[in-house]
Amino acid sequence: MQCTYVYDFLSPNDNLEGKEAKQRTLTEILDYMNDRSGVITFDMYPKLFKMVSANLFRTVPPQINAFGDPFDPEEDEPREEPSWPHLYLVYLIFLRFLESSDFNNSAARPYIDHSFTVQLLELFDCEDVRERESLKTVLHRIYGKMLGMRSFIRRSINNIFLQFTYETQRHNGIAELLEILGSIINGFTVPLKDEHINFLHRVLLPLHKARPMTLYYAQLAYCTVQFLEKDPALAETIVKALLRYWPKVNSPKEVMFVNELEGIMDAIEPAQFTKICQPMFEQLIRCVVSPHFQVAERTLVMWRNNYFASLITDNIHLVLPIALSGIYRHSRSHWNRNIHNQVYQVLRFFVSVNEELFEQCLADFRHQRDQERSRKRKAVNWWSNIEKIASEKSSVSQSPHSATSNLAEGTTEPACLSLTTPAVAHQAGLGADAVARDTESTVAAALSPSGESSLAVEASGDADGTAMNGVSSVAGNGPASNDHSGAEDIEADITEDHWSHTMSELPMSKLDDPETMCCDMDEDEFIQELDKFVDIIKAEDPESAMVNGMMMLDESDGSLIVDDMHSLAPGPNAYSYSQQLQHHHQ
Repeated sequence: MQCTYVYDFLSPNDNLEGKEAKQRTLTEILDYMNDRSGVITFDMYPKLFKMVSANLFRTVPPQINAFGDPFDPEEDEPREEPSWPHLYLVYLIFLRFLESSDFNNSAARPYIDHSFTVQLLELFDCEDVRERESLKTVLHRIYGKMLGMRSFIRRSINNIFLQFTYETQRHNGIAELLEILGSIINGFTVPLKDEHINFLHRVLLPLHKARPMTLYYAQLAYCTVQFLEKDPALAETIVKALLRYWPKVNSPKEVMFVNELEGIMDAIEPAQFTKICQPMFEQLIRCVVSPHFQVAERTLVMWRNNYFASLITDNIHLVLPIALSGIYRHSRSHWNRNIHNQVYQVLRFFVSVNEELFEQCLADFRHQRDQERSRKRKAVNWWSNIEKIASEKSSVSQSPHSATSNLAEGTTEPACLSLTTPAVAHQAGLGADAVARDTESTVAAALSPSGESSLAVEASGDADGTAMNGVSSVAGNGPASNDHSGAEDIEADITEDHWSHTMSELPMSKLDDPETMCCDMDEDEFIQELDKFVDIIKAEDPESAMVNGMMMLDESDGSLIVDDMHSLAPGPNAYSYSQQLQHHHQ
């Protein structure tokens, strides 16, 4: 009876004699069980489980910190259980009972039931780390001894994980429960049952998206690798799940994902690597170009893994086209010099593996860069013309009466003044079709290759107010036309010569931002610098690579001048490289 009585430890000075007497009694029972064998009889079972239930099963206090806010395992210090001196002895006695050679499953089955197991699992949410460690050992022994309870224990743990992932996002014992599952998964038979595969898909992998993953990511990664060792065909499922749950704005969590991915790469088979290498390297390149240097550095360290490097070598034709563009851009755009050196080593590795493929991918990269610049030029020119038409049309809408008088007098105005407003059309007697045709002709003339055409509307009518017909004519290099085929004819008339001609007339200050330009070089110079860079890599001269364009830094404070691949060709109003440096120092 003395061991089943629970004292109040919140009042340290109350019942001191009773607390000390109970502690002495528990110590004597433990020593007796350790020193002798055959002491566990059938009469002990009800009394022992009564003592364990009375001492262990209790209501866990609410998880709040000293300020009354919800307890945060990442920020707040855990609260220790004040009654731990008694609880510790009870856990040791119960553990000695479970590990004894005299333990009888049939005699313990009425006591270790579903209710007992659920109450034991609820204690994993306590804040005291010492108690959770003891619970982990006790539950593992019960799982090993009670074969009939194994399925129920796994389902109960699954429910805790699902509630944590999709509802509360708060539980103190996830790491300990994952440790238990790690040993359980290690004992699964091959081939895996559907129940175990469903547990991986629906319970284990979604744990990656929980916010407090930092508390259990090591145990979670271990369980994931255990599944992969049991069934290598699960590699594709596991890697794609990691890519799906990959964090977007949480850099420390992103480093954990890279660590776990490298552990998976150590256990993956070459055939499975080929299936997932393309989506995986698309994500890895995004990590390499991350402005957070720890994410970029941890990703680049993966290339030092010999097995991972051998997998890349065998699949270089799939990896290099994805990796080269992002890695090369990163070599000139990251602010951290250590990242530059590691990127250089990765590029040198690619050249040593397949130099011919490297040069081919480099040529494709140049072609894509030229196409990107061409699209930017066209987009800038389109928007410039649209802004010009909009501004001129706005000036017309502000003076509709003058435009009406010009129509009545038959005078010729620029193209922007020929846009017929509804008020003018009503006064002039023009129909809706005539207004639409007149507007199309105006836009076509404004976007014509000559770049200087304007539109005039000639109006004629008698003094009695007979209907007037608007006739559109092109005044400029092109002849008058009544063709109203719409946007398709407009787009067909715009040629590359027109783009280059218009591009030379636009102010380059609209296209080049001095904060994003790298240096003042044209296309040919840039390609020459790129060729020099490749030659330097082949010659394995990292210091020359830093001087010849790979790692261009402003020596004043170590800040990087951003890559020029996003800037356009220099024009009369563009900033020169020296002007940018002056602007940067100012």
